[in-house]
This record gives sequence, C-alpha cells and structure tokens, in this order.
Amino acid sequence: MSYETRRFKGPCSKCIAKSYRNNMCFKHYKETAAGKLHCTVLKCIRPIFATTLCRTHFKLFNSRCRIPDCCNRPLANTMCNYHYRSNGGYPPLRCRCNRKIFIGKDCFIHYLENMPLLRKCKMCNRMQVCKGLCKKHYMGHRRAHASFSPENI
Repeated sequence: MSYETRRFKGPCSKCIAKSYRNNMCFKHYKETAAGKLHCTVLKCIRPIFATTLCRTHFKLFNSRCRIPDCCNRPLANTMCNYHYRSNGGYPPLRCRCNRKIFIGKDCFIHYLENMPLLRKCKMCNRMQVCKGLCKKHYMGHRRAHASFSPENI
C-alpha cells in the first residue's frame, strides 16, 4: 500500500477535490490557514512559534553562519551558502544529547529549555509541548474531552 493511498482520507469537505489536510483540499486549506494567526513573513501560513514568526523563519532570522567572522544567514549544516558550497568537509554540529543543533549549540528541545519565557504553557509556567499546553495539561484536556480538537482549547 503506497503512502498516497494511506494518506488519502476522502474528498474535501468544501468541494469534491482530493483532501490535503484537515479534510480540505490544498486550496481550501490555504484559505483557512490564511484566516488564522500565522507567520508574518510574506506568503508563509505556518503557525506562530515565537515573536510572530514560524519555527523556520525564527531560526533563519536568529542564527548566523558558524564560520568565524562570517555574518551571513545559514543555508545548511549551520553554514551560509558560500561556506557550505566551498567547504563541504565540515561535520554536522551536534547538541550534547547527540541531536542536530537548532540555534547556537543547542537542539530544539534544549533551546526551548533555555528560553522558558519563549514557550510557556497557557495554564502554568512549564514548557509547552503541544497546542500551547504542557504535557500534563495537554493530556488532561485530551482525556477530559472525547472529541478533542485544537478549537476546544
């Protein structure tokens, strides 16, 4: 069974086209996402991660090339386009937990732990895990509501 066959969940809820996400075709999904809060970068409809930016754009605007005295934005392997293309011999940087780094010398999880004000739970001061809630409140809300959906939060 192919990936596309498994992923298909029927037609769009607003038209007869093949569904893309949330039981909507790509066109209707983009229209719905554009109406919600999303990244402020032009034509980006991803959800906000921090400071009105999605996770990708937040990383892009807050990190620099790892080569000393280079202040260009990274393309891949935390290096700018010039250094990545000219010297591919640099090994990928790893966090202390052996994951790929996100910003600085930390992976995504350790970066969030070091920036608690960036991602706090809506109910308490713990780090959020999903839907703006920490693990305790997310699981409690999910158990309490049989028909759990992000709109119920």
